[in-house]
Amino acid sequence: MSPALFVHDHSQKSAGAGASAARVAAVISRQALAHINAFPAIAAFTPEEPIRLGVDGLSVLLARREPTGHVTILGSSNDPAQIEAVAATVARRDPTGLSPTLRALAQIIATQAFPAHALPSSPEQRAKWYRTKHAGPGDLHVSDLEGWEGEERGQPLTSWKRLLLRGGREALLSGSVVTVSPVTRCVLAEPLIDEGDAVFLRPRELAAIEQWYASGELASLRADPELGLLRAETGLYKLVVTSEITDSTELLQFYRHSPDTNVTHYQADFGREAFEPTWRTTVPAQWFATLRQVWTDKWFAELGRFNQITRKNNAVLEVKATNDEFRVVFNRHPDASASEAVEFPQPGPNLTEPHTARYLSKDLGPILFNLADAPVSGAVTMAGNDHALVFTYETPIGQFEIAVPTLDEAGENRDSTLFYASDRRQ
Repeated sequence: MSPALFVHDHSQKSAGAGASAARVAAVISRQALAHINAFPAIAAFTPEEPIRLGVDGLSVLLARREPTGHVTILGSSNDPAQIEAVAATVARRDPTGLSPTLRALAQIIATQAFPAHALPSSPEQRAKWYRTKHAGPGDLHVSDLEGWEGEERGQPLTSWKRLLLRGGREALLSGSVVTVSPVTRCVLAEPLIDEGDAVFLRPRELAAIEQWYASGELASLRADPELGLLRAETGLYKLVVTSEITDSTELLQFYRHSPDTNVTHYQADFGREAFEPTWRTTVPAQWFATLRQVWTDKWFAELGRFNQITRKNNAVLEVKATNDEFRVVFNRHPDASASEAVEFPQPGPNLTEPHTARYLSKDLGPILFNLADAPVSGAVTMAGNDHALVFTYETPIGQFEIAVPTLDEAGENRDSTLFYASDRRQ
């Protein structure tokens, strides 16, 4: 296999490539306004002063969160463009109109997606950042590939996120050609492939789904078939995605997972059977929305942005769990650091002493951010020990488990104690 197959192009054109970003946003806004009454409310109040109202009684409010947690409304607007922009933001996180297959793929990939507002605005700069700053080296080198004739080991292969479907109902999203990385596992309610098959989605098409999710274009896409994947001639399975904006199509190809014959066909997995948590608690889905309001949103807009998160003081997050709260320590300096906390619902984890662990910011930050948008049925269970932090929950598409590795004692590398290279050829 050529090393070129490991190039993960985040600058590629999407299914709506013929449409400008402004046109895509405009169509999504109109669709959102047409279905605005179907979106769930996040708050209700009676204003003390009159507010500006537009068509259908809609308004945009400017609000500020106070240190006490109270939200102060500073003003209102009935500007149609502003109302459309906010409606589009709401619609981007509403998966109800998607076909079940596309919804399943998008939900799995979205668990680890880097927040759109923290990325470079230019597609070319995004691609460069993913390639040079976000991606890490794999365990293999170019010399490990079949046909290598050089005397040196060559450059290490790049580890990209890899989506593997196997056994009919299992989906695994994790780093390729590595032993340890964040791992998302979903046991699907409905199978996407036949029980005996194992296939993976090409990296460029995984990147396309990430881009659709980030831009909001996902809401305007339709998939054939709606349930499951089609057998394909070139790949083993395929999904045809059509844009309602341009009628253009994108072919998502799934190729055979062949670890017996291809040395690169392996990825990180979590040793869930060996996981013994030091602490465990259950929180409502709204808890992550509160965390995003208190910390995650602002952090990704500032210290977690693409040009900040790789700096030494921002590259690592520390989590302190007590019986009362989940505290994130960030902007870490030898003499001082910042922190924010969200209280646990009681009863809490029942810890005999506080538990502290460190994580790569690029591993844990996006997961905490994206859990606020996950369509969770019921509650989320959080559990941690010195080696991993694990989130488990259920959505209409299946049962999710997200495992995030801690850092080793030196605080430099991911702790591999509970992670392993699934299907790595010896």
